[in-house]
Amino acid sequence: MYDVLHTLATEIGKALHTDYTDYDKLDRALRTGTPPLIFGRPYDLGPHLKAARKIPEEAVTYLRRYVEDGSDIDEIILSGGSAFFFRDAIRAAFPHHVIHELPDALYANVRGFQQFGMQRVAPAAGRAGSSPSTTAG
Repeated sequence: MYDVLHTLATEIGKALHTDYTDYDKLDRALRTGTPPLIFGRPYDLGPHLKAARKIPEEAVTYLRRYVEDGSDIDEIILSGGSAFFFRDAIRAAFPHHVIHELPDALYANVRGFQQFGMQRVAPAAGRAGSSPSTTAG
């Protein structure tokens, strides 16, 4: 997603003759569908979206070189912060697949890491909570 936001910021900077770098504002605008405020005014991202959409298209083209038509892939799961922006490129490239987008995809990876960590810690916590066996000698 960094490349998408960087491309948008660069295009906006060129159009406004400034060095625009507020990636968080651009990310929020893309997620909510509302124009970002730049110099205190709503700014239409529309003219720059074509350049930004090339990023997921290029990534999917690169992926297709390895998986080809994906006939050996059963399902595709989109997660992570950029899932919403990559969705259309993935659907276009893999029209025969079931594509799942995780709810609240922005935090899906974090929740997965948390669950993995909790599963790894649980056995150790169980061992730490039990008292060691002692024998009088």
